Amino acid sequence: MAHESFEDEEVAAYLNRYFISVKVDREERPDVDHVYLSICQAFTGQGGWPLTVLLTPEKLPIFAGTYFPKRRMFGRIGLMELLEHFTRLWETDRNRLVKSGQRMIQAMEESQRQISKVEYRRWDSTLLHTVYEQLADSFDSQYGGFGDAPKFPMPHQLLFLLRYSLFENQPMALQMVEKTLQNMRMGGIFDQIGFGFSRYSVDARWEIPHFEKMLYDNALLAMVYLETYQMTNKRCYAEVAQEIFGYMKNSLLSPEGAFYAAEDADSEGEEGKFYSWDKEEIVSVLPEELAQSVIEMFGIQDIGHFEGKNVLRGFWEHADLDMFKNERDPYQIQKWSQDWREARPLLLKARSARTRPHLDDKILTGWNGLAIAALAIGARILEDSDLLELAIQSEAFLWGNLHLETGLMARYRAGEAKYRAYLTDYATYIWALVELYEASYDKRYLEKALTLLHEVVTDYWDKSGGAFFLSAHEIQDVPVRSKIAEDGAIPSGNSVLAVQMCRVGYLTGDTQWIQLAEQCLQTFLQDARAYPEAHIHLLSTGFWFSFPVNEFVVVGLRDHPATQAMLEPLRHVFLPNSVTLFWDQREEKSNIWDGLPSFTTVEGKTTGYQCSNFACQAPVTDIASWLSQFASPS
Repeated sequence: MAHESFEDEEVAAYLNRYFISVKVDREERPDVDHVYLSICQAFTGQGGWPLTVLLTPEKLPIFAGTYFPKRRMFGRIGLMELLEHFTRLWETDRNRLVKSGQRMIQAMEESQRQISKVEYRRWDSTLLHTVYEQLADSFDSQYGGFGDAPKFPMPHQLLFLLRYSLFENQPMALQMVEKTLQNMRMGGIFDQIGFGFSRYSVDARWEIPHFEKMLYDNALLAMVYLETYQMTNKRCYAEVAQEIFGYMKNSLLSPEGAFYAAEDADSEGEEGKFYSWDKEEIVSVLPEELAQSVIEMFGIQDIGHFEGKNVLRGFWEHADLDMFKNERDPYQIQKWSQDWREARPLLLKARSARTRPHLDDKILTGWNGLAIAALAIGARILEDSDLLELAIQSEAFLWGNLHLETGLMARYRAGEAKYRAYLTDYATYIWALVELYEASYDKRYLEKALTLLHEVVTDYWDKSGGAFFLSAHEIQDVPVRSKIAEDGAIPSGNSVLAVQMCRVGYLTGDTQWIQLAEQCLQTFLQDARAYPEAHIHLLSTGFWFSFPVNEFVVVGLRDHPATQAMLEPLRHVFLPNSVTLFWDQREEKSNIWDGLPSFTTVEGKTTGYQCSNFACQAPVTDIASWLSQFASPS
């Protein structure tokens, strides 16, 4: 609609004469977006973007819809006809429009009150099975992923399946994850030349993407590939995570050390132009034999499958990939792998001469929280000090520029921090800080996480009904304050906070955080029962209340070989229902651990403690005995 209508002189003249036009950036004002998207769903039974809403000066909705052509087309009303119709109604029947808008707002307010009035219900672990069964029913056994085209990665669904596979000993759940990750990495949704995942695939085979690349998608997918590497010990998944981090560093990293939001899908007015190839281009860039090899491995055609051009897909150079072992000659795979390692840099250099898609240079707190969390997880699992340094650098930028005396801010651009943070900003930043603590064992990150937790409880918690509002108590410019737990492209703020409050509670021994997490879960349990797939990350909190929680504590000298030997399995083994603490015996115990016993070394040796729900076994100083408990992730 931007090009078709809003840049059209006739439309612009009419809007400027009869309306005040407001364009909302849903990334900067998710609270406004959520309210009016809900209104659109109430008006039409569905919602989406572009979102078109007509309001009174008091922000009462009188109409909502999505896309409209400039003029009536294919039986769909045009924007001009729509505007003219409501202009007449506003002049002739204004009271009816106002009353209709008031009724809509009152209905939304009552809906939010009902969430707060829901009686707390006990957690029922059978919901975990319900979620798994729904995912299994919608799973695409041929290409991976869930449902039909367009197909979105939905990383939080995959993170759930990894946990379900582990705790319920369900190998099919892991197979669903692997099938999805393998096909995505081979598909056009992954940029085979410059790395990084696009937003979604327009087809079920992951071949043709919507080429927009988002920071949050890549951060969450890096987490999934890393945890799958932990589960399977297949190095190929770790390498995909490294490729994602390479994309984030090369294409989204700002000079200040934080990450920009996204890259657009189009360049020079054409979607995918930067990423697609003519066969002749491949031949002109590469030596003859190498070009022929690339043409074969990616199935490049004279007339390609994307608007006559080719999007590279269909090959992944890892010989340990099960689907290749059964279908292709191992020698062919090895030859193509060698050729691709030589060809990719040449194609990357040639592509760099093209006009790159527009960079959305907003630094969003919530999305950077996910990026920092992913980098910290990667640093821990892969023992990569460069990833840790990048995570530390990015977090320092957020704390220094977006955490102000008045609270956390949502967006930074051109030297300006703007907009009070939303719940997801706090939630993912706390997630990042917890991951940074477990990657570095620097207690300052846990102290920062506690600072943000106290702020978010003070400014966002609904004392009358449990759970957190989307926006701070001080925000008064939206007609309805919302509490939501449904996942979107990013898990909801309430669901992320519920999981992270469990972790902080076990890390510090302060059970108030675990109690608040349980209240979050209970507040939305009725909605989650009705629509489990829409609340997957919230229901993942249920693992913390359904299975034992392990607390691993290592006390010793930070750089001592025995200390590192005890910490090593805690980095590599998939232990989702666990927290890890390290205390340097030379340092005074911080008051953040006042809720925990005083763990000490035994006979001056590095000592490990394994506790379950705060009940600890006898301390261990023998390295072999300590390592034996991690021999199997189950």
